[in-house]
Amino acid sequence: MANFGLAIYPETTETETGRQATGLSGWSWESFCKTQYASNPDAGGVANFVRCHLAVIRLLDHAKAMGILEAVQDESHFWENRDVKGLVETVGQWNAQIAGQVGQLYDGLGSTISAPIAEYPNFEHLEAKGRKSGKSTK
Repeated sequence: MANFGLAIYPETTETETGRQATGLSGWSWESFCKTQYASNPDAGGVANFVRCHLAVIRLLDHAKAMGILEAVQDESHFWENRDVKGLVETVGQWNAQIAGQVGQLYDGLGSTISAPIAEYPNFEHLEAKGRKSGKSTK
């Protein structure tokens, strides 16, 4: 899910008691989106994740070209390096790490918590992979 917006804020506004400073001015918007869960195999898997992530990047590219984008923070680093293979590897690592952590929470708390990764049909496989990669190699 993603939300995008563009808003212009006036420096002052008219109220019942007269003109008031807003403390704001110019164009502004800040938000985030999480494309990772588009990788759920039931939603189309990694191919769907890549499609969704690249769609967000294309939108941000257009915003940058228009001069209305100040900064992007992309946890996958795709924004900076445009490496699709690296993007695919990264989402696989994320899914395994999160599944491993959620599995540990389930062990301690039972299934009283809810986590989107647990809805993946391959959750147990991801969990095992995440737990294995999370162990120290002492």
